[in-house]
Amino acid sequence: MTLSRLSSDSWISSYRQHLQLEGIPFYILKKGNSVAGSILIKVSMSGDLAKVYHNVLDARGDSNWDVLIEGNHEEIDKSLERQISFDSDLWLLEVEEKEGKCLLDKPFLKRG
Repeated sequence: MTLSRLSSDSWISSYRQHLQLEGIPFYILKKGNSVAGSILIKVSMSGDLAKVYHNVLDARGDSNWDVLIEGNHEEIDKSLERQISFDSDLWLLEVEEKEGKCLLDKPFLKRG
């Protein structure tokens, strides 16, 4: 049985609520397609470090969040600009947490 996938804006709304409960700042840097837009999440940590997560399907078809790129903010921002230039439906979110806590490892935040 195939489960339906949450729309992008529904998942983002749920994610925002979970982050707010933890007191973790959250920003929408770019809005994408409300139904099926891909989501990239930039996690800004202490110093000049950041990671970007994207949603991938594993061999069993399960949805997981994985690190797409990590480095300093300048490198990350250049990479994100390239991604946005060829995917106008993309959502770009930012989470600020000095140790990188972003809740994406929680089962209730799987995308679909």
